[in-house]
Amino acid sequence: MSFQPTLYHSRIYRDFKGIEATEYKHIIRFYEKYEKKILDLEFEEYFEMLSRYSNALFEAGEYQKHLLMADTIIETSILQNIQVVEGQEIYRTTLFKKAASYYNLLAYPRAIHILTELIKMEPDNDLNARFLEKCLERQNPQLLQYSKAASIGLLLLAAFLVCVQLLVIRHFYIQYDKAFELTRNILFITGCVNLLQGWITHYVLVHRKVRKIVKLAKAGKSYSL
Repeated sequence: MSFQPTLYHSRIYRDFKGIEATEYKHIIRFYEKYEKKILDLEFEEYFEMLSRYSNALFEAGEYQKHLLMADTIIETSILQNIQVVEGQEIYRTTLFKKAASYYNLLAYPRAIHILTELIKMEPDNDLNARFLEKCLERQNPQLLQYSKAASIGLLLLAAFLVCVQLLVIRHFYIQYDKAFELTRNILFITGCVNLLQGWITHYVLVHRKVRKIVKLAKAGKSYSL
């Protein structure tokens, strides 16, 4: 059902609603200052204020606090069958912002879990799929770690050969100078290509994985990461 506030509003609710929606810090300070009084308000006023406070926490970058409020909003919206608050779908919107908070806190597995569930609910919502790709790209799977390690090793070896060439070869073994230069260039190029190839492979695999999740969701099937 849609969320319908009462016609009569308390003074504290009116003062709160008088704050500009984009004045996030002001909203946060007001709510936290009068939190005890807000908890005693009629449920409709309390829940609407809680929703706006939660959104302000998210927009202000207070992600840990936002996660706590998001859980309360999600649980309450389910128990009270609340679907829309201030013209906005509350359940899935809150879930998406919860995933974004986890993402900003670098808790990628938790964000990925939420987004996978959202795709099951809304397989045609491309925003969820794109955000899931972004989260998966930020993770460092073994393939990418091995690629980075190999590339770093090759680049360090190339740098070592440069030092040997400058300090030893060109002074005492000039006949090997060209061979050393060719070897170090090959190592340097191989290291760079290997690193680039690792990233490209990672992005391709992520894209395929997300497309598979979306395809299965549209078919009513689940997919476990």
